[in-house]
Amino acid sequence: MIAQLLLTVLPLVPNGAANPCEPLPSALREYIHQALPEYEPASSQDFDSSWISEKSPEDQTDGAPGCITGDFDGNGQRDFALVLRHEGAVVIMAFRRVGTSYRHSLAFSRTDIPDKRPLHLALFRTPPGEIHGGGFGNSPPQHFKNQNPGIAIVFFETSSVYLYWAKGRWHEIWTSD
Repeated sequence: MIAQLLLTVLPLVPNGAANPCEPLPSALREYIHQALPEYEPASSQDFDSSWISEKSPEDQTDGAPGCITGDFDGNGQRDFALVLRHEGAVVIMAFRRVGTSYRHSLAFSRTDIPDKRPLHLALFRTPPGEIHGGGFGNSPPQHFKNQNPGIAIVFFETSSVYLYWAKGRWHEIWTSD
């Protein structure tokens, strides 16, 4: 079973490169320890093992359901988005690389996602381009053209949301309800 999962996931790691999320770079681990001492990155074992089947053809992964990398803010450096465990809940926090350090921000506004294992969500990188979403219930349709990669959070069998960095903060577009 593990071998089959590895054969499924390995081709999705860009250019056959090593997974930048496992282990996290020591500078990022140290930053999390210093800046967010009560937070802990979720491990791949915390997630439902079928996470990769939730991937759309456009979505990309680094090989771990709770971590994705990309130049989300357009400064030319590798940023990280992580699922972190904190006080019985999980949050999606982004860590933008700025020079030799990181700056963190809550990337997704919901902080009421229970830390109930297995977690039924996954993070995927979405390439730059136009995003269409919204239009659910009374909300108007939303469209955005992102110049940088974005983050797709897929909640298994329920919904998904696209996150993008613009004007100094994270923005959300729900792509399904």
